[in-house]
Amino acid sequence: MTKTIEAKFELENLTGAILSNYIALHYNEKLKYTRFYKQELKRKLNVSNKELIFHEEKEFDLVLAADENTTHNVSGKLIDFMDLIIRDGFDSHLILSNVITAFNKDPKRLEGVVNKILKDEKKR
Repeated sequence: MTKTIEAKFELENLTGAILSNYIALHYNEKLKYTRFYKQELKRKLNVSNKELIFHEEKEFDLVLAADENTTHNVSGKLIDFMDLIIRDGFDSHLILSNVITAFNKDPKRLEGVVNKILKDEKKR
């Protein structure tokens, strides 16, 4: 691997780790307001959350510096995606998995369909 490709690969992995940790932290924090947040789970989540926050603060600036707007947009969309799956159950997960499969097969065509739907939605 060339140094440029290696650096890009490392940044992609770092970005993925940070965004995943951000999402985990988001949902772990939401658990504090549920009946599940007590005793052993509470103790373990407190330790985990402190660790996630430490690493996020340590490394987040690197990812943010690479592309601030994209980082915020991606993390926000990932949380929206997770909220959708949680709210609508795993039936929506199957549909979204099909969307991802369609994207992998023909990204331009799927983008056209998405843009048409969003354009029609704005007209309403």
